[in-house]
Amino acid sequence: MKLFGTAGIRGLYPDKINPILSYKIGLSLANYYGGKGEAIVGKDVRNTSDVLSYSLSSGLMAGGMNVTYLGISPTPLVAYSTNKFDAKVGLSVTASHNPPEDNGIKIFGPKGVEINEFDENKIEEIILNENEMNLQKSWEQVGNLSFNNDITNRYEEDIINHIKLVTIQRKLKILVDCANGAASNITPTILTKLKLGQIIGINCNYDGQFQARLPEPRPDVLRQSINIMNQLGADLLIAHDGDADRMALAVSGLGFVKQDVVIALFAKYFLSNKKGNVVVSLDVGNEVEELVENYGGKIIRAKLGKIHEKVIESTNVLMAAEPWKLIDPSFGLWIDGIYEAALISKIFAEDGRKPIDVIKDIKIYPSARISLNLNLPFNLNLNKESLIKQIMESFVSYFDKNSYSIIDIDGYRIDFKDKSWILFRASGTENKIRFYIQSYERNKLKQLIEKSKEIGIQVLNTYSIKIKDIEEYIEMGSKN
Repeated sequence: MKLFGTAGIRGLYPDKINPILSYKIGLSLANYYGGKGEAIVGKDVRNTSDVLSYSLSSGLMAGGMNVTYLGISPTPLVAYSTNKFDAKVGLSVTASHNPPEDNGIKIFGPKGVEINEFDENKIEEIILNENEMNLQKSWEQVGNLSFNNDITNRYEEDIINHIKLVTIQRKLKILVDCANGAASNITPTILTKLKLGQIIGINCNYDGQFQARLPEPRPDVLRQSINIMNQLGADLLIAHDGDADRMALAVSGLGFVKQDVVIALFAKYFLSNKKGNVVVSLDVGNEVEELVENYGGKIIRAKLGKIHEKVIESTNVLMAAEPWKLIDPSFGLWIDGIYEAALISKIFAEDGRKPIDVIKDIKIYPSARISLNLNLPFNLNLNKESLIKQIMESFVSYFDKNSYSIIDIDGYRIDFKDKSWILFRASGTENKIRFYIQSYERNKLKQLIEKSKEIGIQVLNTYSIKIKDIEEYIEMGSKN
């Protein structure tokens, strides 16, 4: 069984992730990092996060590492703390945007950088193959546990100081929806301290069952929050997932803002001050690519969930982004939805126009995100990557080979000569296969949607795989 997915180890409790496994993960990590030094442990608000974070900490200490325990902490705070405390490793017990029955562990190395695939493979070998008795230190070599409750204030102040709000041209009324997650007492506080205007919080009390809404800030999940934004006359809605590595945006007069448009707004901000490289995941579309080109920048493509790796190995990177997520290397080398919330608020406040008018500067093209939620048979001896390859091969068989090219660094992205494209990809955290589609023409988009769904269902049927449900987000683009 492969443990690591797109973002750490994640799955259903206790089937995949449980206290016994988390203890062994801690023990294996301590072994991998030399059996001594500092480790940071934080957790989200899920009902199972206490038992997993303490068993994880026990494994780290049994392997010889000292643990600084942060308690309830957004994942970006864990990464930040790993950097600030010069720790060898930082661990966030979270399933991020997954439903409440799931949990997991995200791992950060020195400087708060998420570990790479090489580290993941080596750590996984230890977890799966090493006898835990061989990894435990003697009684006089075990690590100790300490608690830190002050780092949050330092994190908040560092974000505020780094944002460097110049002149507020427009006071904002901002609705903040923290999904009852780990950022509930942090993002509203930072935005309030920035003195941007009126900050209103909803779903900002901890709830490990996420009863108000699912933690994934998708357009359909945020409908009620967007309605509240409109009823209150707020300028914008900022919404997080459970651990606040993600940020979604909605604005008055428009509603949910397509993620590529949010990324384009950040790219415009960074490239207006300095020319350089912009790292984006393979599913980021033409809105960003065109803007970066027009502002004299260069796009660097990365695997989804691995944008940090391209930041490390590339030069002159101004920002890195994938849908919902942002890295500003000048602040830190980790994905940070809280910092992202502060920065997007700064952009709107300093511009002076209504947020909808700022967004209208970005041309929006027709696009779609389709997720097929799979009900996999228990005895199916087939991985999702194989399914994706078969779907891709069947799909391209309908087109002239000279009309497209394929990028296969993360699933399969088919780029057509008319600049329409489709990405077939398996989710690294859930039993879902995803289709990301974009075209300049609405009719072409509709054709690609229907053909991809038709072929996807055909391939799944050959393995007797049933679809629980289909999640669709379709954006028909700017009217002008």
